[in-house]
Amino acid sequence: MNSLCEEPFIEIIGDTIGDRYNVIVRQQPFNKQSIEDILPTAITINSDLILNFDARKETEYYTSFQLDVSTILNGVSNPLAYLPIIYSPQTAKYFGNRRFSISDNYVWSPDMAGKDSASYISNMNEKILNDLLLVIESYSVLPFTRTGTLRMHGDRRIKKGTWVILGEEIYYVDSVNNVFECGSKIDRVTILSLKRGMVINNITGDAKFNYFNIFKTKEIKEDIRRYLNGSKKLKDGSTFTFSYGVNEDVFDYFFRNEQFIKYSKATKQRYGA
Repeated sequence: MNSLCEEPFIEIIGDTIGDRYNVIVRQQPFNKQSIEDILPTAITINSDLILNFDARKETEYYTSFQLDVSTILNGVSNPLAYLPIIYSPQTAKYFGNRRFSISDNYVWSPDMAGKDSASYISNMNEKILNDLLLVIESYSVLPFTRTGTLRMHGDRRIKKGTWVILGEEIYYVDSVNNVFECGSKIDRVTILSLKRGMVINNITGDAKFNYFNIFKTKEIKEDIRRYLNGSKKLKDGSTFTFSYGVNEDVFDYFFRNEQFIKYSKATKQRYGA
């Protein structure tokens, strides 16, 4: 099953609930809309439950993005579209050049009018565009997020694939391990591997200093749509370069970790901000 499910388009989560093993198949919830939708159901972990939290900056990063679009028919991969590599020289300057390349085998829009019809091509192009933006939104924010390991008093509510709130941050739970520790007494301990830690106030709404406003996704969306629709020029008449800058003041804000300035001293000490 894993061979058919390509992250971030699809992720598989398995867990035992009661006497049954359940499998959840879904799109990874790493773009802005998905995280905002999940926020009301995220589990808040109070500080008195925490035994230890080792938080650090994420070391994974990507500065260019390549999407190979194809569809699988009868076990054979058939190319559907060729997209240029989306590159950000500013992020490469600070983090180094690393490409995120992925095959997209999920673009399929059968149309009664035939594959050469305008409606078929339009629907397919929009799906390709949405998948490309999902990849960029999901992975361009990584160098500005935090990761870590949290040890807490046993809590069976927390499962792999859920989100937890620590102070003013939200984290994705990458793995869960429940163990028993023997000392003066036997204590059940839950160990969480966390990633994609972001300050909640810098995710929600349309605030300027938003994690998902670092990359110029609006410009990318407009340019790729024109490219897919057969245009040879950008809106301003220039040729396509597919090299995009960042919103520099937003980039600098997160690069200097200014999202943590509003933290209280106690919160910083407790959660390692």
